[in-house]
Amino acid sequence: MFLQARSKVNKGIKGTLEHEPELFFSFNNGLTTTAEAVRISEDGNYILSMDNLQIVNGGQTTASIYAAYRAGCDLSKVFVQMKLNVIQPSDVEELVPQISRFANTQNKVSEADLFSNHPFHTRIQALSQRLLAPAKEGAFIQTKWFYERARGQYGDAQAYLTPGEKKKFLLQYPKNQKFTKTDLAKYLRVWEDDAYRVNLGAQKNFVEYAKVLTDRWAEDNTQFNEYFFHSLIAKKIIFNTAEALIPQRPWYEAGGYRAPLVVLSIGLIGNSVRDLGKRVDFERIWNEQQLDEPWREAICQAADAVNPVLMNPAQGYRNISEWAKKQRCWDKVRSLHVDWNDAWLSELISPDAERSRERESGRVQRDDNEIENQRVVVNQKPGFWEKVEKWLVAEGEGTEKERGCVHVAASMPSKIPTEKQCAVIVGLMHRIENEGCPFHMAMTL
Repeated sequence: MFLQARSKVNKGIKGTLEHEPELFFSFNNGLTTTAEAVRISEDGNYILSMDNLQIVNGGQTTASIYAAYRAGCDLSKVFVQMKLNVIQPSDVEELVPQISRFANTQNKVSEADLFSNHPFHTRIQALSQRLLAPAKEGAFIQTKWFYERARGQYGDAQAYLTPGEKKKFLLQYPKNQKFTKTDLAKYLRVWEDDAYRVNLGAQKNFVEYAKVLTDRWAEDNTQFNEYFFHSLIAKKIIFNTAEALIPQRPWYEAGGYRAPLVVLSIGLIGNSVRDLGKRVDFERIWNEQQLDEPWREAICQAADAVNPVLMNPAQGYRNISEWAKKQRCWDKVRSLHVDWNDAWLSELISPDAERSRERESGRVQRDDNEIENQRVVVNQKPGFWEKVEKWLVAEGEGTEKERGCVHVAASMPSKIPTEKQCAVIVGLMHRIENEGCPFHMAMTL
């Protein structure tokens, strides 16, 4: 996708092509590409053909050059460097994302994009692809919520579909049921005791909350299960409904501060629920796929209370958007008293009821993890675990128990690692992949 010439980087590329084409080679990082096979001339000076050539970094450079060509620029003095990686077809799925991850880029890659391969995100994506949402009242079609783990996946999934196939896809994954990693971070964090930090902005909030998710995953990844996904979607439904309701309030002015109002209003609801010693019945919202009238009234009550706090910054704060990002603002919001409507209060559940749901879903996820761990370990390419074992010994990495489990995996098929051994191996690999191990498990086989 060409980002046009609006960004600072693309303006620079365009300027060099137009005014200093002979310096393009020196100024530009060039392309990083992959191919499955390359045939060269007998003298070794020319590439004759390439199979499945892909540009994994440098799409903006390519698009900018094409745009300059279409605009009539003289490109005779333009030379572009290209790094070509020849990769076996069986390794493409594993290595291409890593090359894209680590290669230099013309455009800054967001932190959200770099975190997309964490197992937390792959699990949420798998749940989104598997779980059918209950049909809304009066509807007959069950849909799914599309989690866009990597930028552009929603569009890519439709790119080569026929009109009939695209219509079917959109019926299953409606556009308003797509959400991204940065969306996910705000839907989750707005319910925590530092909800105001969502107002720092999508990327900054994501980077901060990614650390929280990473720690929680390391502590116990079974908490990220079907019930967690149901609750996540319920939180999205609440967020979306608040975005629609708040601009309808009589005090709201066109072009007002909807985003911080939504965050602080939902944050106030979450804080009040905790103070009441209750929990939100997210499962009920998941089952209904929409909010009932008591919930809509509660959102309006929260927004009515929050608006005066937001619109009257404390002394020393003149900018309302900046005020919304401050702990002091959040403290004032948390201190608000709201006489919540009785119908909404009656829908809240006890902490024990929520813990019971979490435990049951966690148990099911634990069983699923054991099956998935064994599948991943057993189905790696031949020789993979022997290489890992040698690297562990050479680098002095892994505990005695971990190296022992990998040794069993390296002995397949004469020995097959148990479910517990596979869990140890997968945990080890997730750790050392971030510590310089050159061998990476293929998770989808």
